[in-house]
Amino acid sequence: MNSIKIMLCPSDNRLFSHMLNCIEKALIKIGATVIRLSISKNNTNTFHISTEDLNAIHFFAPDYIFFIGLNGIIKTSASDNNDHLFEKLKIPYVQFFFDFPMNFPFFASLSHNYLAHIFTFDREHIPIFNHFGFHNVSYLPLATSPEYFDQKSTQNKRFEISFVGSLVDDAKIFECYKNLDTPLKLSADELVNNKIKDPGFNIFTLENMLKANPGNYFYDYFWYMDSRYGNYLRKTCISYLNKHFPIKIFGNNQWTNIKKTNISPPVDYRQVMNIYNDSNINLNFSVGQLTTAINQRIFDCFGNGNFVLSDYRADLEYLFSDTRVAIPTFRTKEELREKCSYFLYHPKEREKITKTLQEIILQEHTWEHRMKTLLGILN
Repeated sequence: MNSIKIMLCPSDNRLFSHMLNCIEKALIKIGATVIRLSISKNNTNTFHISTEDLNAIHFFAPDYIFFIGLNGIIKTSASDNNDHLFEKLKIPYVQFFFDFPMNFPFFASLSHNYLAHIFTFDREHIPIFNHFGFHNVSYLPLATSPEYFDQKSTQNKRFEISFVGSLVDDAKIFECYKNLDTPLKLSADELVNNKIKDPGFNIFTLENMLKANPGNYFYDYFWYMDSRYGNYLRKTCISYLNKHFPIKIFGNNQWTNIKKTNISPPVDYRQVMNIYNDSNINLNFSVGQLTTAINQRIFDCFGNGNFVLSDYRADLEYLFSDTRVAIPTFRTKEELREKCSYFLYHPKEREKITKTLQEIILQEHTWEHRMKTLLGILN
Protein backbone atom coordinates (compact mmCIF):
# COMPACT_ATOMS: atom_id res chain seq x y z
CA MET A 1 0.00 0.00 0.00
CA ASN A 2 1.42 3.39 -1.00
CA SER A 3 1.93 5.91 1.77
CA ILE A 4 0.06 9.19 1.75
CA LYS A 5 2.04 11.99 0.08
CA ILE A 6 2.03 15.38 1.78
CA MET A 7 3.67 18.66 0.86
CA LEU A 8 4.32 21.25 3.55
CA CYS A 9 4.32 24.99 2.90
CA PRO A 10 6.72 26.94 5.13
CA SER A 11 5.56 29.64 7.52
CA ASP A 12 6.93 33.14 7.95
CA ASN A 13 6.16 32.88 11.69
CA ARG A 14 9.13 31.59 13.69
CA LEU A 15 7.12 29.51 16.16
CA PHE A 16 4.96 28.05 13.40
CA SER A 17 8.12 27.10 11.51
CA HIS A 18 9.19 25.00 14.48
CA MET A 19 5.71 23.48 14.69
CA LEU A 20 5.96 22.49 11.02
CA ASN A 21 9.29 20.81 11.75
CA CYS A 22 7.58 18.76 14.45
CA ILE A 23 4.60 18.00 12.22
CA GLU A 24 6.92 16.86 9.44
CA LYS A 25 8.85 14.51 11.73
CA ALA A 26 5.59 13.11 13.12
CA LEU A 27 4.13 12.48 9.67
CA ILE A 28 7.26 10.69 8.52
CA LYS A 29 7.30 8.62 11.70
CA ILE A 30 3.78 7.34 11.04
CA GLY A 31 4.59 6.43 7.44
CA ALA A 32 3.72 9.47 5.32
CA THR A 33 5.96 10.68 2.51
CA VAL A 34 6.66 14.37 3.07
CA ILE A 35 8.49 17.06 1.12
CA ARG A 36 8.78 20.81 1.63
CA LEU A 37 8.05 23.75 -0.61
CA SER A 38 10.17 26.89 -0.33
CA ILE A 39 7.78 29.75 -0.93
CA SER A 40 8.78 33.30 -0.03
CA LYS A 41 7.27 36.77 0.16
CA ASN A 42 7.91 39.21 -2.65
CA ASN A 43 8.06 43.00 -2.49
CA THR A 44 4.26 43.27 -2.55
CA ASN A 45 4.09 41.15 0.64
CA THR A 46 2.42 38.27 -1.19
CA PHE A 47 3.76 34.74 -1.34
CA HIS A 48 5.83 33.62 -4.32
CA ILE A 49 6.83 30.16 -5.53
CA SER A 50 9.79 29.33 -7.75
CA THR A 51 9.58 27.48 -11.06
CA GLU A 52 11.62 24.66 -9.49
CA ASP A 53 9.09 24.19 -6.71
CA LEU A 54 6.22 24.39 -9.17
CA ASN A 55 7.83 21.56 -11.11
CA ALA A 56 8.35 19.66 -7.85
CA ILE A 57 4.63 19.86 -7.12
CA HIS A 58 3.78 18.33 -10.49
CA PHE A 59 6.44 15.61 -10.11
CA PHE A 60 5.56 14.70 -6.51
CA ALA A 61 1.77 14.84 -7.10
CA PRO A 62 0.84 15.23 -3.41
CA ASP A 63 -2.38 13.88 -1.97
CA TYR A 64 -2.57 17.00 0.21
CA ILE A 65 -0.71 20.22 0.80
CA PHE A 66 -0.58 21.35 4.43
CA PHE A 67 -0.03 24.91 5.61
CA ILE A 68 -0.61 27.09 8.66
CA GLY A 69 -2.95 30.06 8.38
CA LEU A 70 -2.72 31.80 5.01
CA ASN A 71 0.88 30.88 4.23
CA GLY A 72 -0.23 28.61 1.40
CA ILE A 73 -2.44 31.19 -0.29
CA ILE A 74 -0.13 31.85 -3.23
CA LYS A 75 -1.58 34.27 -5.75
CA THR A 76 -1.10 33.45 -9.40
CA SER A 77 -2.59 36.68 -10.71
CA ALA A 78 -2.32 40.16 -9.23
CA SER A 79 -5.64 41.10 -10.79
CA ASP A 80 -7.77 38.34 -9.27
CA ASN A 81 -8.01 38.02 -5.49
CA ASN A 82 -9.88 34.73 -5.80
CA ASP A 83 -7.09 33.10 -7.78
CA HIS A 84 -4.57 31.12 -5.76
CA LEU A 85 -2.19 28.39 -6.73
CA PHE A 86 -3.57 25.21 -5.17
CA GLU A 87 -7.06 25.96 -6.45
CA LYS A 88 -5.64 26.43 -9.92
CA LEU A 89 -3.62 23.19 -9.68
CA LYS A 90 -6.66 21.36 -8.25
CA ILE A 91 -4.69 19.93 -5.34
CA PRO A 92 -6.52 19.30 -2.04
CA TYR A 93 -5.08 21.40 0.76
CA VAL A 94 -5.40 21.45 4.53
CA GLN A 95 -5.16 24.57 6.67
CA PHE A 96 -4.13 24.73 10.32
CA PHE A 97 -5.26 27.69 12.40
CA PHE A 98 -3.13 27.87 15.53
CA ASP A 99 -4.31 31.38 16.32
CA PHE A 100 -7.42 33.41 15.61
CA PRO A 101 -7.70 34.10 11.85
CA MET A 102 -7.47 37.88 11.90
CA ASN A 103 -7.84 38.00 8.09
CA PHE A 104 -11.15 36.15 8.02
CA PRO A 105 -12.95 38.38 5.47
CA PHE A 106 -10.06 38.09 3.00
CA PHE A 107 -9.80 34.35 3.58
CA ALA A 108 -13.55 33.86 3.08
CA SER A 109 -13.47 35.80 -0.20
CA LEU A 110 -11.14 33.28 -1.85
CA SER A 111 -12.05 30.20 -3.84
CA HIS A 112 -12.10 27.06 -1.68
CA ASN A 113 -13.13 24.27 -4.01
CA TYR A 114 -10.07 22.20 -3.10
CA LEU A 115 -9.92 23.06 0.59
CA ALA A 116 -10.11 19.58 2.10
CA HIS A 117 -10.23 20.49 5.78
CA ILE A 118 -9.54 23.15 8.39
CA PHE A 119 -8.05 22.22 11.75
CA THR A 120 -8.31 24.77 14.53
CA PHE A 121 -6.75 24.68 17.98
CA ASP A 122 -9.73 26.40 19.63
CA ARG A 123 -13.10 24.64 19.84
CA GLU A 124 -14.93 27.96 20.12
CA HIS A 125 -13.58 29.13 16.77
CA ILE A 126 -15.43 26.38 14.90
CA PRO A 127 -18.79 28.27 14.87
CA ILE A 128 -16.98 31.29 13.39
CA PHE A 129 -15.59 29.18 10.55
CA ASN A 130 -19.06 27.70 10.04
CA HIS A 131 -20.58 31.19 9.87
CA PHE A 132 -18.23 32.07 7.02
CA GLY A 133 -19.29 28.95 5.12
CA PHE A 134 -16.58 26.48 6.16
CA HIS A 135 -18.03 23.21 7.41
CA ASN A 136 -15.17 20.72 7.14
CA VAL A 137 -13.64 22.02 10.36
CA SER A 138 -12.24 19.96 13.22
CA TYR A 139 -10.67 20.66 16.57
CA LEU A 140 -6.97 19.82 16.72
CA PRO A 141 -5.17 21.08 19.82
CA LEU A 142 -1.48 21.79 19.93
CA ALA A 143 1.01 19.14 21.06
CA THR A 144 4.71 18.58 21.66
CA SER A 145 7.64 16.62 20.27
CA PRO A 146 9.95 15.89 23.20
CA GLU A 147 12.73 14.69 20.90
CA TYR A 148 12.81 18.15 19.29
CA PHE A 149 14.61 19.44 22.39
CA ASP A 150 17.97 18.09 23.49
CA GLN A 151 17.83 19.46 27.03
CA LYS A 152 16.93 17.53 30.13
CA SER A 153 15.41 18.86 33.32
CA THR A 154 17.93 19.63 36.08
CA GLN A 155 17.59 19.46 39.84
CA ASN A 156 19.44 22.69 40.62
CA LYS A 157 17.43 25.52 39.10
CA ARG A 158 18.83 29.00 38.52
CA PHE A 159 15.43 30.70 38.62
CA GLU A 160 12.67 30.45 41.18
CA ILE A 161 10.03 31.86 38.81
CA SER A 162 10.44 32.76 35.16
CA PHE A 163 8.39 33.89 32.21
CA VAL A 164 9.35 33.68 28.55
CA GLY A 165 7.36 36.16 26.51
CA SER A 166 7.23 39.71 25.22
CA LEU A 167 4.85 42.64 25.33
CA VAL A 168 3.28 44.35 22.34
CA ASP A 169 4.42 47.92 21.80
CA ASP A 170 1.74 50.14 23.38
CA ALA A 171 2.22 52.70 20.61
CA LYS A 172 1.29 50.07 18.00
CA ILE A 173 -1.79 49.11 19.98
CA PHE A 174 -2.87 52.75 20.11
CA GLU A 175 -2.26 53.20 16.36
CA CYS A 176 -4.43 50.18 15.68
CA TYR A 177 -7.12 51.58 17.98
CA LYS A 178 -7.12 54.88 16.08
CA ASN A 179 -7.96 53.01 12.87
CA LEU A 180 -11.31 51.89 14.30
CA ASP A 181 -14.48 53.88 13.91
CA THR A 182 -16.21 55.14 17.06
CA PRO A 183 -18.75 52.29 17.49
CA LEU A 184 -15.99 49.69 17.17
CA LYS A 185 -13.79 51.55 19.65
CA LEU A 186 -16.63 51.50 22.16
CA SER A 187 -17.36 47.84 21.48
CA ALA A 188 -13.70 46.79 21.73
CA ASP A 189 -13.17 48.68 24.98
CA GLU A 190 -16.32 47.19 26.47
CA LEU A 191 -15.27 43.64 25.60
CA VAL A 192 -11.72 44.07 26.90
CA ASN A 193 -12.97 45.67 30.12
CA ASN A 194 -15.43 42.80 30.59
CA LYS A 195 -12.56 40.33 30.33
CA ILE A 196 -10.41 42.34 32.72
CA LYS A 197 -13.22 42.21 35.28
CA ASP A 198 -13.93 38.54 34.59
CA PRO A 199 -11.08 36.47 33.07
CA GLY A 200 -13.65 33.80 32.22
CA PHE A 201 -15.38 36.17 29.82
CA ASN A 202 -14.63 35.26 26.19
CA ILE A 203 -13.98 37.98 23.63
CA PHE A 204 -13.37 35.97 20.48
CA THR A 205 -16.79 34.40 19.97
CA LEU A 206 -19.22 34.37 17.06
CA GLU A 207 -21.80 36.27 19.13
CA ASN A 208 -19.41 39.15 19.81
CA MET A 209 -18.24 39.21 16.22
CA LEU A 210 -21.77 39.42 14.82
CA LYS A 211 -22.81 42.03 17.35
CA ALA A 212 -19.94 44.35 16.42
CA ASN A 213 -19.93 43.60 12.67
CA PRO A 214 -16.35 44.87 12.22
CA GLY A 215 -16.43 44.58 8.42
CA ASN A 216 -13.41 46.29 6.86
CA TYR A 217 -11.93 46.82 10.33
CA PHE A 218 -11.91 43.09 11.14
CA TYR A 219 -8.14 42.73 11.56
CA ASP A 220 -7.62 45.96 13.53
CA TYR A 221 -10.61 45.28 15.76
CA PHE A 222 -9.55 41.82 16.89
CA TRP A 223 -5.81 42.52 16.92
CA TYR A 224 -6.38 45.51 19.20
CA MET A 225 -8.40 43.48 21.71
CA ASP A 226 -5.97 40.57 21.66
CA SER A 227 -2.92 42.77 22.16
CA ARG A 228 -4.43 45.07 24.74
CA TYR A 229 -5.70 42.25 26.94
CA GLY A 230 -2.50 40.22 26.55
CA ASN A 231 -0.42 43.18 27.67
CA TYR A 232 -2.78 43.91 30.55
CA LEU A 233 -2.63 40.35 31.92
CA ARG A 234 1.14 40.05 31.67
CA LYS A 235 1.90 43.50 33.08
CA THR A 236 -0.58 43.21 35.93
CA CYS A 237 0.54 39.77 37.07
CA ILE A 238 4.28 40.39 36.76
CA SER A 239 4.06 43.79 38.48
CA TYR A 240 2.18 42.23 41.38
CA LEU A 241 4.46 39.20 41.69
CA ASN A 242 7.56 41.39 41.58
CA LYS A 243 6.61 42.77 44.97
CA HIS A 244 6.85 39.31 46.51
CA PHE A 245 9.25 37.15 44.45
CA PRO A 246 12.24 37.56 42.15
CA ILE A 247 10.90 37.06 38.62
CA LYS A 248 13.14 36.39 35.64
CA ILE A 249 11.75 37.65 32.31
CA PHE A 250 13.00 36.64 28.88
CA GLY A 251 11.41 39.13 26.51
CA ASN A 252 11.63 42.41 24.64
CA ASN A 253 12.50 45.87 25.96
CA GLN A 254 8.83 46.77 26.54
CA TRP A 255 9.30 45.11 29.93
CA THR A 256 11.67 47.87 31.05
CA ASN A 257 8.64 49.97 31.98
CA ILE A 258 7.80 47.48 34.74
CA LYS A 259 9.67 48.31 37.94
CA LYS A 260 12.16 45.83 39.43
CA THR A 261 11.93 43.54 36.43
CA ASN A 262 14.97 41.33 35.75
CA ILE A 263 15.02 41.11 31.96
CA SER A 264 17.07 39.11 29.49
CA PRO A 265 16.61 39.13 25.70
CA PRO A 266 14.03 36.86 24.02
CA VAL A 267 15.07 33.29 23.26
CA ASP A 268 14.39 31.15 20.21
CA TYR A 269 12.00 28.22 20.48
CA ARG A 270 14.81 25.67 20.22
CA GLN A 271 16.56 27.31 23.19
CA VAL A 272 13.49 27.96 25.31
CA MET A 273 13.70 24.55 26.99
CA ASN A 274 16.92 25.66 28.68
CA ILE A 275 14.87 28.30 30.51
CA TYR A 276 12.06 25.91 31.37
CA ASN A 277 14.59 23.41 32.69
CA ASP A 278 16.23 26.05 34.86
CA SER A 279 13.04 27.33 36.52
CA ASN A 280 11.16 25.95 39.49
CA ILE A 281 7.98 27.62 38.23
CA ASN A 282 7.34 28.57 34.61
CA LEU A 283 4.54 31.10 34.27
CA ASN A 284 1.98 30.96 31.47
CA PHE A 285 -0.32 33.83 30.45
CA SER A 286 -2.81 33.26 27.64
CA VAL A 287 -3.54 35.98 25.11
CA GLY A 288 -7.06 37.28 24.57
CA GLN A 289 -7.71 35.36 21.35
CA LEU A 290 -7.56 32.01 23.18
CA THR A 291 -11.17 31.28 24.03
CA THR A 292 -10.85 27.71 25.29
CA ALA A 293 -7.50 26.74 23.75
CA ILE A 294 -4.20 26.23 25.52
CA ASN A 295 -0.89 27.31 24.09
CA GLN A 296 2.33 25.52 23.21
CA ARG A 297 4.02 26.13 26.56
CA ILE A 298 1.73 23.74 28.45
CA PHE A 299 2.61 20.79 26.22
CA ASP A 300 6.32 21.58 25.87
CA CYS A 301 6.97 22.35 29.53
CA PHE A 302 5.18 19.43 31.13
CA GLY A 303 6.07 17.14 28.22
CA ASN A 304 9.74 17.71 28.98
CA GLY A 305 9.37 17.39 32.75
CA ASN A 306 9.06 21.04 33.78
CA PHE A 307 6.46 22.69 36.00
CA VAL A 308 3.99 25.31 34.72
CA LEU A 309 1.57 27.57 36.56
CA SER A 310 -1.01 28.87 34.08
CA ASP A 311 -3.98 31.15 33.92
CA TYR A 312 -7.15 29.09 33.65
CA ARG A 313 -8.26 27.78 30.24
CA ALA A 314 -11.25 25.48 29.70
CA ASP A 315 -9.17 23.05 27.64
CA LEU A 316 -6.90 22.41 30.60
CA GLU A 317 -9.80 20.38 31.97
CA TYR A 318 -11.16 19.22 28.61
CA LEU A 319 -7.84 17.72 27.48
CA PHE A 320 -6.49 16.72 30.89
CA SER A 321 -9.40 14.97 32.55
CA ASP A 322 -7.23 12.35 34.27
CA THR A 323 -8.39 12.18 37.89
CA ARG A 324 -4.84 11.66 39.16
CA VAL A 325 -3.79 15.24 38.56
CA ALA A 326 -4.90 18.72 37.51
CA ILE A 327 -2.78 21.37 35.84
CA PRO A 328 -2.15 24.13 38.41
CA THR A 329 -3.99 27.31 37.45
CA PHE A 330 -4.86 30.76 38.73
CA ARG A 331 -7.70 33.17 37.95
CA THR A 332 -6.52 36.28 39.80
CA LYS A 333 -3.17 37.88 40.60
CA GLU A 334 -3.78 37.13 44.28
CA GLU A 335 -4.31 33.44 43.54
CA LEU A 336 -1.20 33.49 41.37
CA ARG A 337 0.86 34.82 44.27
CA GLU A 338 -0.58 32.24 46.68
CA LYS A 339 0.16 29.34 44.35
CA CYS A 340 3.67 30.57 43.57
CA SER A 341 4.36 30.67 47.29
CA TYR A 342 2.82 27.24 47.85
CA PHE A 343 4.62 25.43 45.05
CA LEU A 344 7.98 27.05 45.76
CA TYR A 345 7.83 25.61 49.26
CA HIS A 346 6.38 22.23 48.26
CA PRO A 347 8.88 20.90 45.71
CA LYS A 348 7.87 17.25 46.11
CA GLU A 349 4.26 18.03 45.19
CA ARG A 350 5.49 20.13 42.28
CA GLU A 351 7.61 17.23 41.06
CA LYS A 352 4.78 14.72 41.46
CA ILE A 353 2.40 16.87 39.41
CA THR A 354 5.04 17.39 36.73
CA LYS A 355 5.89 13.69 36.46
CA THR A 356 2.25 12.63 36.14
CA LEU A 357 1.47 15.28 33.53
CA GLN A 358 4.58 14.37 31.58
CA GLU A 359 3.39 10.76 31.40
CA ILE A 360 -0.06 11.86 30.19
CA ILE A 361 1.34 14.17 27.53
CA LEU A 362 3.75 11.57 26.18
CA GLN A 363 0.91 9.04 26.03
CA GLU A 364 -1.75 11.30 24.50
CA HIS A 365 -0.51 14.71 23.34
CA THR A 366 2.46 14.45 21.00
CA TRP A 367 2.45 15.66 17.40
CA GLU A 368 2.49 12.02 16.37
CA HIS A 369 -0.84 11.55 18.15
CA ARG A 370 -2.23 14.66 16.46
CA MET A 371 -1.15 13.59 12.98
CA LYS A 372 -2.71 10.15 13.42
CA THR A 373 -5.97 11.86 14.39
CA LEU A 374 -5.70 14.22 11.42
CA LEU A 375 -5.07 11.48 8.86
CA GLY A 376 -7.94 9.49 10.32
CA ILE A 377 -10.26 12.44 9.69
CA LEU A 378 -8.95 13.06 6.17
CA ASN A 379 -9.28 9.40 5.22
